[in-house]
Amino acid sequence: MTLNSENIDKFIPEAERVLLPGGGTFDEASREFIKCLDTRDVVACPGSGKTTALLAKLYILSKFMPFDNNQGICVLTHTNVAINEIKERMGKQSSVLFSYPNFFGTIQSFVDKFLAVPYYCNWKNKRIVKIDNALYYKYIENQRMYLGKEVNNWCYSSGRNNYPNSLRYCICDFSIGGDLYGKDLCIDTTRFDEAKIMNNISRMKRVIMDNGVLSFDDAYSLAYTFLRKYPLHNTALSKRFSFVFIDEMQDTAQYQIDLLEKVFSESVIIQRIGDPNQAIYSNINRSGDWKVETNPIKIYTSKRFSQNIAGSIKYVCKTPEDKLKGSEFISGITPKLILFDEPSEVLEKFAELINENKNEWKDVKKPVYKAVSWVAKDKDTLTLRDYFSDFNDPKKTGKTVFNSLKNYLVKPVGRKDTKPIYDALINCFLAILDIAEVKQELNKRKYGRRFTKKSLLKHFEDNHPDFLVNFLEKLAEWTKKIHSHCCNTECEHSKKFYPVCIVNQVIKFIEVDFSGVFDIKVSKISDFLNAELEEFKNEVKNTNNKFTRKEINIKVGKIHSVKGETHTATLLMETYYKKFESQRLLDFMKGRHDQKKANRNDMSKSLKMAYVAMSRPTHLLCVAFKKDRVNIEHYSELENNGWEIVEI
Repeated sequence: MTLNSENIDKFIPEAERVLLPGGGTFDEASREFIKCLDTRDVVACPGSGKTTALLAKLYILSKFMPFDNNQGICVLTHTNVAINEIKERMGKQSSVLFSYPNFFGTIQSFVDKFLAVPYYCNWKNKRIVKIDNALYYKYIENQRMYLGKEVNNWCYSSGRNNYPNSLRYCICDFSIGGDLYGKDLCIDTTRFDEAKIMNNISRMKRVIMDNGVLSFDDAYSLAYTFLRKYPLHNTALSKRFSFVFIDEMQDTAQYQIDLLEKVFSESVIIQRIGDPNQAIYSNINRSGDWKVETNPIKIYTSKRFSQNIAGSIKYVCKTPEDKLKGSEFISGITPKLILFDEPSEVLEKFAELINENKNEWKDVKKPVYKAVSWVAKDKDTLTLRDYFSDFNDPKKTGKTVFNSLKNYLVKPVGRKDTKPIYDALINCFLAILDIAEVKQELNKRKYGRRFTKKSLLKHFEDNHPDFLVNFLEKLAEWTKKIHSHCCNTECEHSKKFYPVCIVNQVIKFIEVDFSGVFDIKVSKISDFLNAELEEFKNEVKNTNNKFTRKEINIKVGKIHSVKGETHTATLLMETYYKKFESQRLLDFMKGRHDQKKANRNDMSKSLKMAYVAMSRPTHLLCVAFKKDRVNIEHYSELENNGWEIVEI
């Protein structure tokens, strides 16, 4: 069957039966996207079902595989969560999509696989050990003794008391000849010899790279070099992929956009999908927002929230969403603007409003209630902790290498599967071998690369088969305990971020069994075994960040933590970032959008944050402002634009 819009249209009813519950159908804009076979951008409002529309498109395209000349599909995302969702929702049908010549993965994994790794292998005539920031930072820490007095003095100057913080952004930009540059290299030339510092750091950088360890930035640097030296490489990738889909385009950095434009020729159909109004990761968009191409496909109807919410938030965004529509199937509760004197009373009022309105969502089996703010750090001005003093902000770093055994025993936040725990335990033992400087034996006189998970297990299989059985049993036992916290009620798990009940077991196994196999002196790794957590050092009262009143559980967090989520009721609590958010948002909440103001940097950030937060709830939206920043003359305009004023 020929791949064209007409034939795609024939499969849309089948995709709807597979992907949409209860006999749902795609709206016209989503159908236009599904049938589109041209290079176009797709701008989708919050809750529009763009991910489901993309899944439907992929589902239907799989019916036409293999394409001409055995070409495939490339789907690029920013997290592996999206990849797992595709696998889960499409079931067996996804096996076709995840087979050659298709590629599904993050932009980073695409760059690593097709550009950085091939170039490095050709350049160094050996394989990369790992592309990982955590391991790269650890190598920097280990190299500090070789940097010389000049660099050490510079690192400690101006408050630089941590080597990774000072040096980890130093990379060699091979696209411009291998010169060193960094985001944090502010060298006072009146006190230091700039050339000497740069040369020493550059030498350190090259030593780390020669060891096969790259940062994520290094991978992009090598990728750009590859394309500069071999410009025809884009022809090879363009011949392999007929379609390229980039999801959550608003979170794509400019350097990533530029790279992808160099990789694919005009023969490839590229469709970029996202919402510029939700680009809240400003540190990623280093060169500005996603520039949407002319004539995009626009999906204006949200299946997430009511028309009441749509009408109240359509101007609280950087670019006004005049045509934003809510779902006709969701009860229309008027959004509430809570005006307070004391921030500590706001969550109590939010719980009351939930109780008053919960009959409107009585058919929802597991309602979700969340209260969010932009700023959480302790400051003299208004922050999240003024509303909820017990708030704990565990940093999600994605690190895989730590200087503390306890960090490897922390259960990953929000993960229900056990694989990340098992992998963390393996990484713990690999870290011990790195600290002890134990490497793989290539022959009787020469030692080679650091151990990997695969090579470590192979080493045990070949040389210590009995130990391997015991090792795997221990890993399984500890994984289970970390995952379920299965210990007696006397355990202090409620006060610790790691399962204290197994720490001594793990340490004993390492000191006696594991160290014995590799003849490691325990004194060499004692600091690692006994160190406290690199993060989460302070015990906290409420690690779940929950506010509870009368069986109403409200999860409290930062706006960044809820991006992409759907809640039953959401509360946005204003904080202070150069200005109080009420001072920026009030006119927009009245329905008075000013594009000139919206384009200003701080205003743009504030609008994007507010839009992400306000577009989470299905039924009840609440916003909390300090009472003395909303004069009574504002009330009528706010009410005319769909807000109910609730004073505490």
